[in-house]
Amino acid sequence: MLNAMLNEQFDYCSKRKLIKDFLDSNFQKGTIDVMDDNGCPAKQNVVVMLTQDKKPVRTMDNKQLFYYLQAQFKNILPEEDRDGFIKDTMVAWYDGKLDKNGDIQS
Repeated sequence: MLNAMLNEQFDYCSKRKLIKDFLDSNFQKGTIDVMDDNGCPAKQNVVVMLTQDKKPVRTMDNKQLFYYLQAQFKNILPEEDRDGFIKDTMVAWYDGKLDKNGDIQS
């Protein structure tokens, strides 16, 4: 039982590392100035898609990035597990909480 749990955790880390490496290679984190619902200035997290020579192509918000990752990694896990896994990985990546092995740090 313990071995099965460890293997599953390792499998998730390796899958998370695939997404992390993809994000590191193709996107740069950033923020943009926006107006919140009350008309006050606020910051919104975004990513900038990069070309192979690291030139900006397109800016995406969290929702757009999520849908993009869904398409890129549609077979990484069964559909019922995939979306939450991608979302958690994406948030951890943006917050700098993914280590080099794909493990989420607190």
